[in-house]
Amino acid sequence: HQPVSLGLRNEECSHCSALLFHQELRWKNSCCGRGDTVLPDECTLKPYPTELFNLLEGHINSTNFWDYIRRYNSAFAFASFGAQASPPPGHGPYCFRIHGQTYHRTGILHPEHGTAPSFAQIYINLSPFKRRPLNG
Repeated sequence: HQPVSLGLRNEECSHCSALLFHQELRWKNSCCGRGDTVLPDECTLKPYPTELFNLLEGHINSTNFWDYIRRYNSAFAFASFGAQASPPPGHGPYCFRIHGQTYHRTGILHPEHGTAPSFAQIYINLSPFKRRPLNG
């Protein structure tokens, strides 16, 4: 297979300011439907922190971040994603190909006795009086 180039994503929608590829300008359903969809003000995204911007844009030494991005995401998620994955050839935004079956791994909701809570267990905050086995 030959790599395909869509060009730069540097065209801006005149209605919602989304960045588009040149060919997307002719499609009505590419972003906001040429102004048909308007989000309320409370949905306006705030700029993300400078430190995260620098990691995502590669302005600082972000090699470690990109090498382990799936692990970081899993650490902050309630479940981790598993699959036989491989990166596609070429350069571009982070993505991967999945071969075969996918898995969502989750742990127990309460930590083992004497261990600190981790992952989703951090969000399960029950008082000792209300705690009971989930199967009983």
